[in-house]
Amino acid sequence: MDRPKVSLILPSYNVAAYIEKTIESALWQSLDALEIICVDAGSNDGTRGIIEKMRGAAAARGREIKLIDSDKKSYGHQINLGIEASRGKYIAVLETDDIASPDMYEKLYALGEKYGADIVKSTYYDYFGECEGCIDVSARRASGEKGTCLIKGRASVSKLAAISAPLPVFVIEKCPELLLHHPSVWSALYSRDFLDRCGIRFPEIPGAGWADNPFMLESLLAAERIVYTPAACYYYRKDNPASSTAMKDCRMPFMRIQDMRAVLARYESGKGARTIAPRDAGIIARTIDHRALRYAADALASEAFSDGNDGGLIRSCLEPIPEDYLADAHVTKDEMKAYTYFTGRKVRPKISHALSSLAYKLRYGAAYFKNRGKE
Repeated sequence: MDRPKVSLILPSYNVAAYIEKTIESALWQSLDALEIICVDAGSNDGTRGIIEKMRGAAAARGREIKLIDSDKKSYGHQINLGIEASRGKYIAVLETDDIASPDMYEKLYALGEKYGADIVKSTYYDYFGECEGCIDVSARRASGEKGTCLIKGRASVSKLAAISAPLPVFVIEKCPELLLHHPSVWSALYSRDFLDRCGIRFPEIPGAGWADNPFMLESLLAAERIVYTPAACYYYRKDNPASSTAMKDCRMPFMRIQDMRAVLARYESGKGARTIAPRDAGIIARTIDHRALRYAADALASEAFSDGNDGGLIRSCLEPIPEDYLADAHVTKDEMKAYTYFTGRKVRPKISHALSSLAYKLRYGAAYFKNRGKE
């Protein structure tokens, strides 16, 4: 049997309310030779039964769904099991409360083949499936035909769409802005040979564990051929109350900040798949600092935050951030407030910061709307 073009890995745990639509979006893909692998971590809410039902629906369409049982409730472990079982030239992740548009993997695969990419990265939609409204996710086929394919809810293109790649193919030092946004490891393709060659896998942390943060950083640091498109074709659900994006454990993201700094130190010292020059490592370190500031602001706003339980770790992560970094245009008032709270260093917004922040937002907005037109 020919090697699949893309192996699509769907990690699941108690997502019965969403997974049928997710699998349906995998089955409607226009890409031929797509391998679909579901990895379930012992769901007890009917999720597994829905997967079994959809396996029958897949067979009726000439598709196959592989089902793997994970022995651990670990997002990273589940995806790694899927990678090891996969045969595709490229690996992709489809989270089981999200939806992929019908031509997503066809588009990204074509870019990967055109440029010989290690990673093909795209932007995505923030999707609210419980809202009023209906979204047409139909895609034109090569024949020019376009059917009707609708999903409930509303969506808006992520701010990731504001990024303009410097070249068709680049290394992360040439576009470090990619590291400022959501890890969004699911709006990408990863060459299987690249992952194997560089020994890159997801950290196997219990639960979701924010494992996407260190994986995102290491894969982008290691890649010699990154391709980016501002086209959005993935619907990232923002209204699942059980989602790992909700900050229920305020320590977890800061453990991953520590992991990311360790990954960067390894690559700067020449012990990674590539060596990152000190100047470039300094720029990348600032993107990690910004992520730490954002998470600190989120922690302060979270009902789960306890200074006694969480404050020490957060302080240790913010302590190395120099005060002058707070003058950067993209730093928000909430992040300044969090920095002051956790470090005790008072930072007062200056008029110059307000002006540079406004200029940044205008530039960002112009790029965002320009790139949206490329969808």
